[in-house]
Amino acid sequence: MVLFFCVGLAVAAQVVTGVVVCARRGLLEEQSGRRDLGAQELALESAQRRALREWTATSWDEQRDGSSPVRVSMVVTDSEWLLSVCATRPSGAPAVVAALLERAYDGPDLPSAALVAEEVVWGEGRTTPWLDTVSVCAPAQVYVLRSPASGWQDVDPPGVTAAEAGYDYWIRPLTALWGLDEGWRDAVESWKRSQETAEAEPGVLAQPGERVVLVDGRPGETVRPNEELIDTGPEHPVLLIVTGGACVDLRSLGEVWGTVVADGGGVWLEGTVLHGALFATHEVDLGQTGVLVYDRQILRWATDRSLVRVRLLPGSREERME
Repeated sequence: MVLFFCVGLAVAAQVVTGVVVCARRGLLEEQSGRRDLGAQELALESAQRRALREWTATSWDEQRDGSSPVRVSMVVTDSEWLLSVCATRPSGAPAVVAALLERAYDGPDLPSAALVAEEVVWGEGRTTPWLDTVSVCAPAQVYVLRSPASGWQDVDPPGVTAAEAGYDYWIRPLTALWGLDEGWRDAVESWKRSQETAEAEPGVLAQPGERVVLVDGRPGETVRPNEELIDTGPEHPVLLIVTGGACVDLRSLGEVWGTVVADGGGVWLEGTVLHGALFATHEVDLGQTGVLVYDRQILRWATDRSLVRVRLLPGSREERME
């Protein structure tokens, strides 16, 4: 009787021990699998940032936080818009996490206007027009904070359009100083850091295109952009963004095609014809010869196509075994 009891006790102990060992092993394997799956997810994010910099087929190995190495492969399925990415664990179970990356164009949120500024001034005695427009379909909109100077067309009279009144633009009142919103300002700062490190920061899913010029300044400082960067001609307009509160010196540049943003600062335009649109927080000084030629197509390029975005295409992510 005692013998049977001892045998039963030994079997029970062995079963319990086996259950504990199996449970522990299963728990460790689950933790390892979750860690490796997390590494594969991070690898997809890394592929997304890499695709922002270079839209091409490539492969590399990536390892994070002591997890298993991950083999990342990007294959171009559509030369312009779609790219397939796979993250594979070389060791252990041949699990693959795959998705499609989608590329599209975007741009910063800017007013639909020819000019926005605290105030527009020009040289004493100037008689030549300072604003023209490429399209005659609708008058250009100008937004200023301070009261318009004499000779400006005021806001729409009741029942009268600008075209009927013979005007090319309307003056609209601002209720506060204009500036980039915090989201776009943070994005610009991230782009600047990315240019310094040659790598997109985590969480940054958009990058400026080749014709976006970023200039950093400080309050009270005057900055002048590299003329070679903004002298691109009418077929290739630029988006010039100057942050930090600096004054932008665009004097004596002849003709420039693009959209200019002076976040926190003002603009000097003497001796320059700017084809596009102009947005400044403070004063725009046109001098005796500065001219703004409002071009809606150039502004639309800036707001719709100056940036490149890359995202994981919704519904394309899958996990599979190979």
